[in-house]
Amino acid sequence: MKHLEDYYHIECPFSRPNYFTGVVVIVGEEISLVDTGTESSPQETIYPFLRNLGRNVNDVRNVILTHSHGDHSGGLESLLQLSDVKIFIHSIERPNSLNLSAKLKLDPSKVLGL
Repeated sequence: MKHLEDYYHIECPFSRPNYFTGVVVIVGEEISLVDTGTESSPQETIYPFLRNLGRNVNDVRNVILTHSHGDHSGGLESLLQLSDVKIFIHSIERPNSLNLSAKLKLDPSKVLGL
């Protein structure tokens, strides 16, 4: 669903029928995502959406995580395997982002505070 020029909100199916988590896609020369949905969201929803725009995962350069719960950050691991992204998360989430970095074997310096 398109809300504003070059800003899209996509619904990623969640664990129960008729539930979803939202991902915002900001399209420019580079693509930025606000959240990455669940673990299955990239393959099921985000990547197909990007392909429909004539873009691909390599165009994603920034991920802004609203917080580190799995329904908002679960797709990050898949994304990191295919694209070199900067990850932004609020400083209040710093302890959780360190846990997320450890889980993903991610260099904590790639996670930037806001």
